[in-house]
Parts: sequence; C-alpha cells; structure tokens
Amino acid sequence: MTSMSAASALARPGTAVEFASVVKQYGEHRALDELELNIEPGEFVALLGPSGCGKTTALRALAGLETVSSGTVSVDGNDISRIPVNRRDMGMVFQSYSLFPHMTVTDNVEFGLRMRRIQVTERRRLAAESLELVGLGALGGRFAHQLSGGQQQRVALARALVTRPGVLLLDEPLSALDAKVRVQLRDEIRRIQQELGITTLFVTHDQDEALAVADRVAVMRAGRIEQIGTPEQLYSQPATTFVADFVGQSNQLEGIASEGVVQVLGQRLPTRDPAEGHVLCFLRPEDITVRPANGSGLGTVASSSFHGSFRRTTVLVEGRAVVTQHPASQSYGVGTDVDLVVSATEVTVSAFPAPNAR
Repeated sequence: MTSMSAASALARPGTAVEFASVVKQYGEHRALDELELNIEPGEFVALLGPSGCGKTTALRALAGLETVSSGTVSVDGNDISRIPVNRRDMGMVFQSYSLFPHMTVTDNVEFGLRMRRIQVTERRRLAAESLELVGLGALGGRFAHQLSGGQQQRVALARALVTRPGVLLLDEPLSALDAKVRVQLRDEIRRIQQELGITTLFVTHDQDEALAVADRVAVMRAGRIEQIGTPEQLYSQPATTFVADFVGQSNQLEGIASEGVVQVLGQRLPTRDPAEGHVLCFLRPEDITVRPANGSGLGTVASSSFHGSFRRTTVLVEGRAVVTQHPASQSYGVGTDVDLVVSATEVTVSAFPAPNAR
C-alpha cells in the first residue's frame, strides 16, 4: 500500500474549531485572556510565542486537558468545553513520544483502537495503514528502543492518526530531535496533514517551524493573539512592534516620523504607522543593502559571517550595530567603510520608549 492510498483510507472531512472569549485563570494569573481564534476545516494553524504566552494552555484546553474558566471551545459549532478528553475526537502528539516500551510498534499504534474495542483484524488493518502513511510500514514488529528518535515520533504520529480524529494536536513535537531530523519530520507532518485534510493545531516556540508548515500563524502574547495571518503576512506586514521583533530578525533603529514618512539611515521611507516624531524603526536584514562607500561612508563593517547562499554583515553606524543580509558573492572586510541602502517598501515603527524603559 502506498502512503497516498493509506491517506485516502484515513482521510475524513475537516473540522472547524473556535475559541470564543476563552479565559483560563490560575489564581491571580490569566494564562488565557479572552482568547479568540477560529480555525477553518482542514486548516493548519500554528500557535507561536515565547514561553508562558499561553499557547500550550490553549492546545490543552482544546484537548480537554485543561478546563476553561470562562468562554467556550467549540468543534463544528458544538460547545465541547465540558466534555471529557476521551470524547473529544482529538489526536495528540507531544514532545515526549510516550510509547509503551513493552509493546511492538504495531501494538503501540493499535492501543487507541483496542480501547475502543475494535476487533483485532480491523485493528491490524488500520494500524498498517497508519504506519504506511508515516513511512514505517516495515517496522511494525520492532520495539521503541530499536527505533531512532525520529522514528519514535513517527510512531506517535501514526498512533494519533489511526483513530481518524477530527482534529490533530501537536505540542512541540519536534523539540527533542536533532536539527536535520526536525526538518525532515516537519516536512513529513505537513505532507501528511495536507493528504488527510485534517484540521491541525501546532504549538511551537520555533518560528522557522511555524512559518514553514502552517497555513496561518497566530503569534501569542500574555494569553492573547497579537496577530494571526499567513507566514508571509506576519513576516512582511507585522501588525505590532512585538510581532516585528519576535518573528524573524529585525534591526531596531532610531528614526524621525512625520505624516506617513520616516527618516532612518539617511533615507526617507513610507510607514503605515501613526507614530510621529522620535520613533523606533524595525528593519529586516535583507531589507538593507551594503554598498561600497561613496566617500567616507555611512558606517564601518564590524563583522561578516558566511551562511551558504548569503552573508550576514554587521555594520556600525554611529556606534549602533546594523545587521544586513546580502549574496554570499559580496564580501566586505572588517573595518571597511560602506554605505547602506534600505529597500523596504514600508517600515514598521513604534513610539520611542522613554529613557527609563529602554
């Protein structure tokens, strides 16, 4: 059986999910603060944010592992806020693989089906399909200790999918893996999700993971969603300075704003932000081009690092470090005077913080 035919066997219509004014209170602390989130049927949404922002609490509230203090969590329009975990039709994969060491791979995948009292012949068929889907069809007889970390997490994914859940929940599932395996399994998860058309909520603190796999990314802060949009929207059109600073790498540079234009690095550039006067500008490294100096130059090269297809060069401008990104074929030695040209079509700015807040 091919992985595509296995996907066809396990696929089911997508499920809509809604968080409406969801609050989760722990004493005086609000882990979720009037959280609002709608996930379309078959959509892959990533919750991204720093530690303690509430992203895992939101996933656990959907799973039924946390009881919300107020508000509703709905699936296909039905409030499931008070429904127990085992009746929520969720498949869950966590950072720890949680495989039973005394069971074979097949027995681990079958476990949820056995709890549902599915007959053994049907269990074996569904487990085989699920293992085929994750590329482990030939390893059903092995035990967990005979598998690599990436293979163990694939087994955990197969186990989550074998019951054909309406929603797949992924809580930092790649954190325990090394970098190369993380990328491989990340891409596999996206492929499987698209083949099955399963509604998926993915929690991560790794922005590269979120931007690479999700249809939409919700950036969380202090129990609320700061911005939700496609990866391209979040990166190119951050709605707040928190998003601009958190997603990707940004230079924070002083500028002067007036009537929709900001002056920064010797250039006048458009901004959609209403701030006036002394402002903080957020510029991506790839939006700043390094050029040989015409005269004394705007700044001096402090360092340069090779990253394969590009270089990152740090330029000191009036004592402030400005990180730039440019083709690897362009190289500037430390101490070289250079000019900087900003190519951003719009600059995100915020009111400049008071001295005691900086």
